[in-house]
Amino acid sequence: MNDSPHFQRALLLRQQGRHELAEKELRQHLATEPEDATAHAFVALCCAELDRADAGEAAARRAIELEPDSDWGFYSLAVVLAAKQRLPEAAEAARQAVELDPEDAGNHALLARVEIERGRWQAALEAAERGLALDPGHDVCRFHRANALAQLGRKDEARQEAAELVAEDPEDAANHALRGWTLLSAGDAAGARGHFLEALRLDPNSEDARTGLVQALQARHRIYGWLLRGLLVADRWGLGVGLALGVGLILISRFATRLSDSRPELVVPVALFKFAIMAVCVASVVAGPLFNLVLFLDREGRQALSAGQKHAARWNAVLLLLGLGLALLGLWRGGALLLGMAFAYVALTRLVNETFDTPSPWVYRRLRWLLLACVLLPVVAWLMPLFGLLAFLGWQINPRPLIKASVWLLVLPMLAGLFADNLRVFFERRRPDTDPARSPP
Repeated sequence: MNDSPHFQRALLLRQQGRHELAEKELRQHLATEPEDATAHAFVALCCAELDRADAGEAAARRAIELEPDSDWGFYSLAVVLAAKQRLPEAAEAARQAVELDPEDAGNHALLARVEIERGRWQAALEAAERGLALDPGHDVCRFHRANALAQLGRKDEARQEAAELVAEDPEDAANHALRGWTLLSAGDAAGARGHFLEALRLDPNSEDARTGLVQALQARHRIYGWLLRGLLVADRWGLGVGLALGVGLILISRFATRLSDSRPELVVPVALFKFAIMAVCVASVVAGPLFNLVLFLDREGRQALSAGQKHAARWNAVLLLLGLGLALLGLWRGGALLLGMAFAYVALTRLVNETFDTPSPWVYRRLRWLLLACVLLPVVAWLMPLFGLLAFLGWQINPRPLIKASVWLLVLPMLAGLFADNLRVFFERRRPDTDPARSPP
């Protein structure tokens, strides 16, 4: 293994989950050793974790170009292509990794994982069992084997394997999520809930556990489960789809307003329709914070949240109630400024989530001060037009610039909320190497 200081630091940072800093160290290493194929492969793996799959694919293909007979390049390429949902190509790259080093159980495990994502359960089972023939204790192969068995209807074998994995490593969130799914398929929703909750305690960002918990809770309370499922689907759409949906609904709302102007009897139905449109827009943009808040309001669902997520849910409840009150007041009085303030406070729930979710004290402090400023800006925006009243006291003040400035002061917290994840990444990339992980607030 390469003994370069940059390369060794990159391996340590990657184990700690600090992939952006690991990539930085790897690129510093490649500046002096540009022909190191293994380093290029590790860059690809880091990029896959950072949702920069295009850069990862370029690095993986460079690794293959430098060492076409090494399985590492094809392994990293398969990981990156799977992240880009180019699953047939990912499976082919994983098969090439297996052909180059058929004695590595990790290559078989990767192929099993890709085949599961493709929905090819039998192929996944065969790949996992080939890996287990080489290393009977390989946890990843056992995990994918149990998953494939469950999907193939061999539920008893799947439950037994999942139970053994949890018993051997009870601190692995993926094992608990798998155990939850196998119990859910057997109709034991209560037992499944316990394992999904434990998986989320260990890994609050486990999408597999969240999805499973929604289904398990739905078995207990159908309306509550459907509400969570709708928010989960909206969260997967992403911000772009949510904003596009919002624009479309706003255009429909304008048409409805014109209709009510020509037909007074439709004023109340149109007002209700506009409020429903606003609710859909809000849910699509801030589905993640809403999902956590809905979980927080349920005694059992609250157990799925980390300490930081619980703090965020409390603050978000305040912001959402404030936004709802301002929205209702704006709809009643017809104030555009009030509606803008409402959306600004609702959007800031995304920034609240990112602030309490970061493990870095350095990043947390900066996001906290930014959040405080953004919470105060709508208040300042509301007060600025009032300064125009000073004209009645003889002050020579033109209120129009103040009104324009108040609008811009609302735009800033809106943008900070909508692009909160980008702001967190911005600070994370500037985080000092000596910055320790903080305990949850």
